[in-house]
Amino acid sequence: MPPDVSLDYLLSFDELLDAMAATKENKAPGECGIPAEVWKHGGLKLKERLHDLIVYIWRYEQMPQNWKNANIVHFSKKGSRKL
Repeated sequence: MPPDVSLDYLLSFDELLDAMAATKENKAPGECGIPAEVWKHGGLKLKERLHDLIVYIWRYEQMPQNWKNANIVHFSKKGSRKL
């Protein structure tokens, strides 16, 4: 069965936990500067608050501006310099 891709569908807490469990460790943090290990091993209260935040953003369609920013860096493989 394909996943439910309806925009009315809210992220469940179990889905958040599954995504965190699948997160690779020892990787560079994103723009927020928070390493994946903090989210993954931060405890139940942190995960509950993160879930609340995600659900709030989804319901009210408002996201912090700095979450909309992205830094895209191109890394060439050796011998390949074309974009």
